[in-house]
Amino acid sequence: MAVEVSAPAKAILFGEHAVVYRKPAIAIPLSDLRARAVVRPASDGITISAKDFGKRYNITHSPIREGQEGYALQQAVLKTLEHIGVKPQDLVLEIKSDIPIASGLGSGAAVATAIVKAVAKFHGKELTDDNVNKIVYEIEQIHHGTPSGIDNTTIVYERPVYFKKRVWFLPNKTKHLKVGATMHFVIADTGIRAETKGIVADVRSAWKADKKTFNRLFNDIKKITKKARKALKNGSAEEVGKLMNENHALLEKMGVSSPEINALVQAARKAGAYGSKMSGAGRGGNIITIVPARKLEAVVSALKRVGAEHVYTTTLRKTS
Repeated sequence: MAVEVSAPAKAILFGEHAVVYRKPAIAIPLSDLRARAVVRPASDGITISAKDFGKRYNITHSPIREGQEGYALQQAVLKTLEHIGVKPQDLVLEIKSDIPIASGLGSGAAVATAIVKAVAKFHGKELTDDNVNKIVYEIEQIHHGTPSGIDNTTIVYERPVYFKKRVWFLPNKTKHLKVGATMHFVIADTGIRAETKGIVADVRSAWKADKKTFNRLFNDIKKITKKARKALKNGSAEEVGKLMNENHALLEKMGVSSPEINALVQAARKAGAYGSKMSGAGRGGNIITIVPARKLEAVVSALKRVGAEHVYTTTLRKTS
């Protein structure tokens, strides 16, 4: 019997880059944009098929070495099997995803989450979200080196989160956010693929070279993120937008924006958005915009006119 599991994309609202330095960040799941893992019985070991990318691996007969393409997919399967402690069955794992890769929407974490849940379910096991999160974070380390943990946390629990990375011997601080009113967001893709691992490493190098400046930037982002948490709880979309604009200005100073990102940000604001900023590692990828419902169509049109490759809309629902 086939088993299918999906997981959402995610977008960072506040705190990217600063979160790596133990400052808080806020992220939301994008429930309409998903990755899927389908597991079926087979008779020739474990095969991973990623048809969207034209890739197929039999990891039983040809294990993938670290550093090779497909290694993270293999490890998601093997770490799940190790965690549930069962003898692996022959299977075919098919991966499908609507989430653009290397665009700051958590594609790697979404795929890993879907794989972990599907492989466990195929073997008759149900993992807690906490256990799934632990495994997916290990896969994120393969993708990104020193990830903050915000992608896997938002995606695994599929809820908006207020996240803070802590020292290695303490668990990361994660709180699910209350949202005081339904809010509308537009995500626009620059079409430029950005390698998170390299950008995070560049920021670390810049921080080491000028800790005074970068620590000030990180602390200013921390203050904005804390204000945004209150604004979300109060249901103030206009205040959230204002703070998004402020956060983007600080990311520009950090050197992680780009002309393409800034063009989309400015177009969204001119079309009536409350606020707009880059989301994720930067230098490509996506922007996220908070928009009054009456301005959704105008903002989407404006973003397409200035060259957005893809535009997605999502709604963050009021929570109790």
